[in-house]
Amino acid sequence: MKGERNAAPQRGRPAERSKGRAAAIYPRLVASHRWWARARDSQASGLAATLHPWETGMDNSPAWDVPPARVPRETTTPLVRRDLSHADAAMRPRAEEYERYIHLVDLFRALGWDAARMLQESPFRVADVGTNAILPRAERDLLVLTGRFWVAAERAEIEARIPRQAAAIERLWSGADGIYFSADLISDALIRVPTSAGMLPLFAGEHGHAAALATTLAHWRARVRWPAPSTAPDSLAFEPGRYWRGPVWPCMNWMLAEGFVAAGDRATGKLLAEVMARLVDAGGFHEYFDPRDGSGLGGENFSWTAAVCLLLAAEAIGE
Repeated sequence: MKGERNAAPQRGRPAERSKGRAAAIYPRLVASHRWWARARDSQASGLAATLHPWETGMDNSPAWDVPPARVPRETTTPLVRRDLSHADAAMRPRAEEYERYIHLVDLFRALGWDAARMLQESPFRVADVGTNAILPRAERDLLVLTGRFWVAAERAEIEARIPRQAAAIERLWSGADGIYFSADLISDALIRVPTSAGMLPLFAGEHGHAAALATTLAHWRARVRWPAPSTAPDSLAFEPGRYWRGPVWPCMNWMLAEGFVAAGDRATGKLLAEVMARLVDAGGFHEYFDPRDGSGLGGENFSWTAAVCLLLAAEAIGE
């Protein structure tokens, strides 16, 4: 009987701790989403602006080759490349790209990190398709949390933003190319560089073009052994070993796998998940992988690669 009395509290503690953590994080998530709406979509267009390649998470994507050309290379902050201490320079962004990255940081610091002035004065201002897919996915997840921490006004805010975002992301679709593109908000033109980010609207729950995106991915797979490369392998900008210009990224494969499965294409989703399992099994928990031969690139023993593998394993178990 003593053992039984002790067992019940033990079963409840993890759930209680989880609920406590969610309760602490929830208002911060609400504040973050409000910031994106206020600071990066002040006209309520449904598309959020990104002002630095780092914000997109895809620093040197070839989608950013043209917009950053407007950014000067002069910096006031010394350029220190700590990333080169753990990865070969051939796998990382080039020096001139970093000079432009740091110039933008210097500019924003000079503007006092004032969101309105940054939005107005940044020479790099794009609607990144990746950000504009992940953000509405996060809105939907946040909407689920409002069911636990009910605040009617917050729920109404989120429900108002989601359809605007869904309609806006369709403006990034190119039927002729079978993929979504980012948009340059200064020139008001699509950036017609096909990248794996152009498939992320599936992760956001936008499934209307799932078949076309699967066809595009199939074309890419015909040119590389391991999908999904971060840049179309038939693009002149494709560099299979350099950061976001070609390698397979675990976080992207997880989001794309989930997106394809949710769209009803379990075969494509399962393929992308299995690719990650096989790459890690053969080469370890690398930061990213060469799509031609599967060799591990970038940092080693990368925790987010391990996290993605745990997610994929848990989802496979739950099938």
